[in-house]
Amino acid sequence: MNILITGATGFLGTSLVKCLSKDGHSIKIITRNISKASKILGDDFDFYQWDHSTLEPPIEAINDSEVVINLMGETVGGLWLPSKKRSILQSRTLGTKNLVAAIIKSDSKPELLISASAVGYYGNRGNEKLTENSEPGDNFLSEVCKAWEDQAKSATESGLRVATLRFAPIVGPNGGFLDQQLPLAKMGLLGPLGSGKQWWPWVHIDDAISAIKHVINTQISGPLNVVSPKPIDQITFSKALAAFFNRPAIVPAPSFAIRMMLWGFADELLFSRKVIPQKLLDAGYKFKFVKINEAIKASLKR
Repeated sequence: MNILITGATGFLGTSLVKCLSKDGHSIKIITRNISKASKILGDDFDFYQWDHSTLEPPIEAINDSEVVINLMGETVGGLWLPSKKRSILQSRTLGTKNLVAAIIKSDSKPELLISASAVGYYGNRGNEKLTENSEPGDNFLSEVCKAWEDQAKSATESGLRVATLRFAPIVGPNGGFLDQQLPLAKMGLLGPLGSGKQWWPWVHIDDAISAIKHVINTQISGPLNVVSPKPIDQITFSKALAAFFNRPAIVPAPSFAIRMMLWGFADELLFSRKVIPQKLLDAGYKFKFVKINEAIKASLKR
């Protein structure tokens, strides 16, 4: 199968490219920096240059692609200065808009567009059980995710099957969500963030990739929550990570201190989202990693 991927040099993208290539698929990659991408991914792929903020992607990249997987987007980590927030929004919405425009113009349109989104779609929801039918939140990242998904869904007007995958923070080796917390875990400095009782969705990278493959191999469409089916709270996550290093997780970080240090990004640590992967479960998908301690062990022992 011919598969076109954007955002291929990110944490999820690099592993996805390797997995799909190993499965025998022909991979094409759109990137801003071909030299950087080839160093990360190797030279065994067709690369196409694209500045997603100002242009539509090369039509020859779209032609003959059966599946397009759209993972591009500025990382949400860091201080949310006005310029950072603008980049978070535009890299997703404008980039996806330009991508869909090129798909519509293509002489040989793909059958499927898989476009990333995030559980940030739901905002701060306390103990509410959140499925794909739940309403969006009303904070910045919720608005970003909704606008991002809307741009992807516009491809349905041209007959494409579209799936928007609301990823939880991804747990895996050599990057992602764990890397940000490893130094504190090793020093025994983890603990509750705020109350520590906020629900923290997560997913192991193997399941994130397998969920994408499940979408390709079935007829499932629309929004899908790509999260572990066993929700946990923040302190449970921190205790599991600290336990791997035989360390405690008792050092508290008050909400006000987190907000002073991280500004708007603090919401992503303090908000509560009890997200359930209802559509994947209903479609028969079997998660490889359900328990966070097993996901952490598998990630850090690789």
